[in-house]
Amino acid sequence: MLLEFLKHCQYRMNYKPWLIVGTGPTLHNWNPNYRKSYNIWTINASIDVTQYADVCSMLDYEIYSDPSRFINKFPKEPYPTAILTKRENKGKSPTWKNTIYRDEIFDATTSIETAFKALIAAGVSEVFTIGVDGGKGVVYSGLSEGYQSNEAASNFDQHNEFINELVSKGVVKWTKL
Repeated sequence: MLLEFLKHCQYRMNYKPWLIVGTGPTLHNWNPNYRKSYNIWTINASIDVTQYADVCSMLDYEIYSDPSRFINKFPKEPYPTAILTKRENKGKSPTWKNTIYRDEIFDATTSIETAFKALIAAGVSEVFTIGVDGGKGVVYSGLSEGYQSNEAASNFDQHNEFINELVSKGVVKWTKL
């Protein structure tokens, strides 16, 4: 389903590159005008800052099932084109009508890995990021206390290791904003 959605959006990829928005400290550099230049893929609570997403990825059950604990203000309009979560979350929480379940063909363990692999599978050769910074338990201080607390033990260096591998193999070009 996710690949079908991304392929359906192929026309968008021809004129706008993809920007993956993580929750790291550089999220403070977010500029609402990025919407004009990029297709936006948010990860978890970063949508609290962007207030827009073409794909809003909330793979973690605790975030998907109760976003108000982690996201202060979920956007009402324009609503994300798609909410992405894990298939095992189906039926366990309030499901939005535009929910897409991550295809099992992705051997991915993190939200950032899922985003990169899905975009590469859809033919994207260059990915831009903001808030994908690495570090241990470090997230943008403007996010909710609940989200900051939830991510305190996360090793984002480990989450992002595979990106450098993809870049070194020439699979994708990665540009940090």
